[in-house]
Amino acid sequence: MPRTLSRWAAGIFYAPPPLNSTVEQHVWEQKLMSGFHKGHNIIISATRTAKLRQWKTHVKVIWSDDGHGKLSTLVVSGVFREKAEAERGGLIFAKKWIDDGKPDHTPEER
Repeated sequence: MPRTLSRWAAGIFYAPPPLNSTVEQHVWEQKLMSGFHKGHNIIISATRTAKLRQWKTHVKVIWSDDGHGKLSTLVVSGVFREKAEAERGGLIFAKKWIDDGKPDHTPEER
């Protein structure tokens, strides 16, 4: 009997690895944290850095401005010890960015 979808969580598609593969061979879908704040959809991912026990946060904010879709990628400086902490930090950062009027957070060119 073929395996079916195991769950649908937080709007992210998740499926088990195919029966003929091993966990090492299968690339798992990254689970993302999402939130909604003042008409803005916030998508947060946390990735492990090369150093042990460090997580980096990646934040994207999507919203509509006069009927045109907008997307901003925010740069969150620093690292976190736990994935959940990195996700919470990214959500707090994005909400503050929205509340502050969406100031420019693009990285400076050197």
